Amino acid sequence: EPIVDKVKRMASNCGHATGLCCFKAQKQTQISALELQINQRKKKFGVDYLTLVNNKAPKEALKQCLKEAQNDISKLREQIHEHEDHIDGKEQEVNEKIVADPASKSNPQGSGKR
Repeated sequence: EPIVDKVKRMASNCGHATGLCCFKAQKQTQISALELQINQRKKKFGVDYLTLVNNKAPKEALKQCLKEAQNDISKLREQIHEHEDHIDGKEQEVNEKIVADPASKSNPQGSGKR
């Protein structure tokens, strides 16, 4: 492989990898924010539930409080799964774009240099 082509290939691969890294960092930040929201919602549920218990609320009110918290948390978890799916899709997309070293294809055991 000519050196110019090798440099172009390596620069392109580096660009793809860098873009993926930035994308993953962004998505991980969004996932962390959603996980924080889940923890906050759990705490809010605890406070709301104990308040209802202290106020001697009927069982239906307690069940409704639990149901609302579970629904809210479920929606947040679904958003997390969507972000994780986006990460997986982007990784696959980038892996398909990365060009392997032609020398490694013709010599599957490598160049022997270490």
